[in-house]
Amino acid sequence: MSDSADQFDPWVAHLSRFRIDGTQVTAIPVAPLDEDLTVLCNLSLIVEEGRYEHLREDAAGSPAPSALVYGCYVREVGSPPPSSWAGSDAHIVITGTHENGWAVTMAGPGAIGRDGNGTLEISFEHPPRIAVISPEGLR
Repeated sequence: MSDSADQFDPWVAHLSRFRIDGTQVTAIPVAPLDEDLTVLCNLSLIVEEGRYEHLREDAAGSPAPSALVYGCYVREVGSPPPSSWAGSDAHIVITGTHENGWAVTMAGPGAIGRDGNGTLEISFEHPPRIAVISPEGLR
């Protein structure tokens, strides 16, 4: 699952992508506690995680050596490349069927929101926990 932008990214080898179908996304807001619980159902999602280049500047504002930092981004299948977006901190749980047929659950602290086009965006700065169950069930 690569796109034309991958040919220009020298770090694309540090990324993995997979699809989860029939998903339910549950997001429990961190704060303020009066925000609504978010529950979205029957989505097909693309999960992309790995190391992304982070451009940095030194104290004087001059370019500094870049760094490769972890990121995990989730978006709907077929959505356009993400534009700027605003997200709310939440505890996020994603359940569904991995493209290999196994049941999968991803969970962890992250952010959920919509970009300028209304496209769902989910991000995790730290690796979410992932549990999988084979089609034959627990062994």
